[in-house]
Amino acid sequence: MNKLKYFFLLPALLAAVTFTHAQSFVDALRYSEYDYIGTARSVGVNGSMNALGAEFSSMHVNPAGIGMYRISAAGISPSFSFTNIKSKLEGQGNGFNERTNELFTIQNAAGVFVNRPANSDFKTANFGISFQRLANYNQELFFEGFSQGSIVNRFQELANTSGLDDFEAGPAFDAGALYDLEDDGFFESDVELAPEANLYRRQDIFRTGQLNELQLTIGGNIQEKLIVGFAVGIPFLEYSEDKVYYEADDNDEIPFFESVEFIEGLTTTGIGVNAKLGIIYRINQMFRVSGSIHTPTAWTLDDSFISDVRYQYVEDGEAFDNLAQSPEGIFEYRLSTPWRFNAGLGAVIDKSGFISASIQIVDFASAKLKFPDAPEDERFVNDETQSTLKTVVNARVGGEYASNNFRFRGGFGVHPSALASDDTINFSFGLGVGYRGNRFFAELGYHNSRWQENYLPYVTNDGPLQVVDNEYIQNRVVLSLGLRL
Repeated sequence: MNKLKYFFLLPALLAAVTFTHAQSFVDALRYSEYDYIGTARSVGVNGSMNALGAEFSSMHVNPAGIGMYRISAAGISPSFSFTNIKSKLEGQGNGFNERTNELFTIQNAAGVFVNRPANSDFKTANFGISFQRLANYNQELFFEGFSQGSIVNRFQELANTSGLDDFEAGPAFDAGALYDLEDDGFFESDVELAPEANLYRRQDIFRTGQLNELQLTIGGNIQEKLIVGFAVGIPFLEYSEDKVYYEADDNDEIPFFESVEFIEGLTTTGIGVNAKLGIIYRINQMFRVSGSIHTPTAWTLDDSFISDVRYQYVEDGEAFDNLAQSPEGIFEYRLSTPWRFNAGLGAVIDKSGFISASIQIVDFASAKLKFPDAPEDERFVNDETQSTLKTVVNARVGGEYASNNFRFRGGFGVHPSALASDDTINFSFGLGVGYRGNRFFAELGYHNSRWQENYLPYVTNDGPLQVVDNEYIQNRVVLSLGLRL
């Protein structure tokens, strides 16, 4: 991963925090990245079935898939995932810190109702209702180690450039981490007395929440040649993040200073709406091609956030322990996610199975945050989003082999980073087995995905940059049970 991007982002990130505290390109990206793999069958072929249809979770990518159902069906897909996160603070002598997160959830639940119109070119005219988990935000991670610099440098920069805000510099001043010795409006700090001090630091991060989508889909099969579908999606999300950052002068290098703790809490809720249009064209009995388009999701989001600063120091032999708390911040804003374009190709090999491939194109740089009462801030954040994010092409390929009523599946995916200056490629793969009878089906899928990211606990313009390397490995098992009605 290219670390130079962080030096480019420092001024933008610092400025973004001063006026909204929480809203930035990070929010635009977080609520625009979706995982469409829901059922065990989809997991097994790694989400590549968009040209084949008759699959509950692929309808959230290509709604035309509903037209391929010949018999009404319903199913549910619970899943269990293990996510291992290794975090390392860059610096000499610092090692990886590891946590494993476990999560049980319902990944997909759906019902499709088949209608066969009489005296019509439509062989089927179907309706479906489905629930899909598009993103899980549940994570616990932490890092610790020694490095130069202090979060107090950030508080001081904010105070000397933008004044004492309510959430960082203000509480830092109230707790005694900042002071104005000359009473001239210029703020000093203890950490200036030993700028090269090697401080112990640690941060614990707790994230919870999910992004789900309720979708209503209609579609039909025209003369066994052209299959069309239209869907309206209603996504809704809950996201919470609590962070506890701690620094201590374990080597007693900075006069007066003992430790500083910065606690942040953020809760985001929201609801949105989008539309999807898709087609599947049967070239012949064997080959099928598909395409679909998703409108941007129009989100209405509400943030609430708080922060605390605790500062401990010793002066004239007396120990002080000061705590300052921010007021509760409330901010309502809107987000328009990028358009999505999907294409697929499938080959059905008689009754022996299929091979399928799909791509999705997403221009994350086109996401737009909207602040109705702050047009200048809105312009700044959207310029930041445009320069920081990029267009990505996610590619997936998979296949299924059928032997009587049993199915065996595998799939592979390639997923580039959405950051403009990052050329990292992430990979995923899936495996699956299933049984499909005349009325009942039971399937099991396994999915593995790996990705890397860098995290900045805080940013400054002049102080040493703190970079945390995070490595994620997620293993997910999905069980799907269903009936043909």
